[in-house]
Amino acid sequence: MSHRISGPGGVIGNARQNGGTMGGHDDEKLVDSPLYADLVQLRQSVAGQQNHIAATLDRAASDMGGGGVWEGPVARTFASEIEGRKGEVHRLAQEIVDAVDAVLSRTPEQVPLSQAQLYRRAV
Repeated sequence: MSHRISGPGGVIGNARQNGGTMGGHDDEKLVDSPLYADLVQLRQSVAGQQNHIAATLDRAASDMGGGGVWEGPVARTFASEIEGRKGEVHRLAQEIVDAVDAVLSRTPEQVPLSQAQLYRRAV
C-alpha cells in the first residue's frame, strides 16, 4: 500500500508499508515517522480541547436553562441560542477529530530515515 507523506513544505515522498520498498529507499533504515507522531499529538490536543469546550458550553447551557443565573424572556431566548450553538460546536469539533483520524489512517508509522530528517528540517 503506497502513502504520500506530506509536511508543511508539501509532499516529501512515497512510502510502502508491510515490509516493501520505501519510495526508492530500499536499503535505508526505517524510523518512527515524525509526521505520524505530530498527528497523534494534534489529535490528542484537539480531542482534549473538544472535551473542555463541550463541558464549558454544557455548564453554561445548564445554568441558563435552569433559570438560576438569569430569568425572563430574553434569558430563555439566550439559553435557547446557547443550546443551538452548543450542538454546532460539538459537531464541528468532531469533524476536526475525524479529519485528523482520516489523515492518521493514511500516514505510515515508519518512514525511511532520510524522509524523517527532511520532515524535521521542514517543520
